[in-house]
Amino acid sequence: GLDGIPCPAWRVRGHGGDAAPVLLMVHGWGRSRWDSLARLSTLLPCVREAWLPDLPGHGEHPGTRSWVGVREPDAVAAMLADIAQRHPGTPLLACGHSLGAGVALRGAAQALRGGAPVVGLIMLSPYRDLRSPLPARLALRDLPARPFASIALWMLRRAGCMDTPLERDAASFAPPVFIATCEGDAISPVADSTDIAACLRDATLLALPGDRHDDPGAGDPARFSASLQAFVRGLSSPSRA
Repeated sequence: GLDGIPCPAWRVRGHGGDAAPVLLMVHGWGRSRWDSLARLSTLLPCVREAWLPDLPGHGEHPGTRSWVGVREPDAVAAMLADIAQRHPGTPLLACGHSLGAGVALRGAAQALRGGAPVVGLIMLSPYRDLRSPLPARLALRDLPARPFASIALWMLRRAGCMDTPLERDAASFAPPVFIATCEGDAISPVADSTDIAACLRDATLLALPGDRHDDPGAGDPARFSASLQAFVRGLSSPSRA
């Protein structure tokens, strides 16, 4: 949890067997574990179990404030450490969507430094920093990017909620990473995923057709599922150890 407040979470049994990784799935901004639940079907066949938390300020979390990705990685790191204690020796896998992708990366990196056995990361529709999604979200509300995006970024920075580009964190992250993005996603541009992947030591980038920020696999579900499942199953093989 964060500030002594635990994150409410669901545990869902997977079908991958005892040797498969345990998954922690992190939702995006303004969403909840219900959103994570909708993304779970592709991953359940290749994980031991899945944990689906509500981040602070979201869903049924009793906290009233979201830190827009700045402090949430601390909560993710704490949850990964807790899972590691519950399943000694079991590999851990983190997954995040949109804002949650950056939170998952930073939380997994922090958990690794603490000794948690994180073997991989899945990033769905990630973006570099808040400068990417804000103009697009304003456009969805028929608001011009200028001056509203600049005002929003200034307010977030003043509130301590301004994040930094993910490339800095990506460069020091060693485990394999799978990134899925849409070629027409305005909120999380494919160029952001490309930049993040270029900084990672071991990245698989899957750019699919379509513009579904909330469902990057919708443009080619068969290819998305096959690629994602192959990545996860490869994490448990001796060649990725």
